[in-house]
Amino acid sequence: MSVLEGKNLLIVDDDPLALEAFGEWLRGSGASVDTALNSGAAVQKCENFQFDAVSIDLNLDGSCGGELAPKVRKLNPEAVLIALTGRDCDHVSEELIARFDDCLEKWTPPEELIRILGKLIHKHA
Repeated sequence: MSVLEGKNLLIVDDDPLALEAFGEWLRGSGASVDTALNSGAAVQKCENFQFDAVSIDLNLDGSCGGELAPKVRKLNPEAVLIALTGRDCDHVSEELIARFDDCLEKWTPPEELIRILGKLIHKHA
């Protein structure tokens, strides 16, 4: 049984190809995956469902993923929040990173992404 078996995840990214790739990897690990292309859609989904984890692209079209994190945390207080970035996490401000449980680069290998998500979700449980 995978560490993400039966977990509900939301991926927020304005890149449909990234949503498709991350969704495929995470579904393959047994997770139920929902996606949102923007902050508004993510907030709406979080208002209607409690997720185990939410990954948020830091560079959403028209907004900063860091601005979305507190809204998601308020709506889904038990969810693990992961910042996803196309840059090196070392270049993201500490203030921004503090809004999340972890920061991962988009090029993180799928098995590592799954392992980290599983560890964080089980730690929060």
